[in-house]
Amino acid sequence: IAVLKLNATYLPVHHDTPKDRIERMLEIAKCKTILTDCGFTRTSTVQALHPNECATFATQFASKKHNKIAPAYVIFTSGSTGEPKGVLMAHAGPINTIMGMDEFYPLTKKDAIIQNASISFDPSVWLIFWPFVHGARIILPDNATDATHLCDLINQYKVRVLHAGPALFTGLIQFECFATLESLRLIIGGGQAWQLNQLKKLSSTLPNCDFCNVYGPT
Repeated sequence: IAVLKLNATYLPVHHDTPKDRIERMLEIAKCKTILTDCGFTRTSTVQALHPNECATFATQFASKKHNKIAPAYVIFTSGSTGEPKGVLMAHAGPINTIMGMDEFYPLTKKDAIIQNASISFDPSVWLIFWPFVHGARIILPDNATDATHLCDLINQYKVRVLHAGPALFTGLIQFECFATLESLRLIIGGGQAWQLNQLKKLSSTLPNCDFCNVYGPT
């Protein structure tokens, strides 16, 4: 959010990414600064900042007027061909996505969204900014792939909207706790094929919960 407030462009990098791939991504994106608390050291072209250093660093910049066609972020593909490929997205992309989601299922400030996607994965964009637009809460799970933990969070915070891809959804519906998730009203998924028998089980177990298969803003 701080990066976007400066009308700069952010490049999300997961801490488990191999260092040589990170360095190549930074090189391709022509990144000048990396914000990290994971021990990544600066390179010849990139300075590394710890979050504690941000207050001093921020004084070098002034907040700028936003431009919807200006680049907001860069998301890199999985690199299955060996070379990372970055997709540069303008502010208009996620704005369009959030407005479209609002037409389908508007959030309120009472909502809570579990941010269970890697920061370097496309769904993280709307998982972060959709709730913030409405003053809703973002829940950071200790383990985003632990079905029991997610069930506990959903019940604790009365979560109405959940992002779950096919793999996570398959795990969730196998647990007895899935039937207790009475607050759920919408499961949003995408990216892979869905099994009809699983969707039928969702319908019979949680009849008040809808399902939506979507594409991300990128």
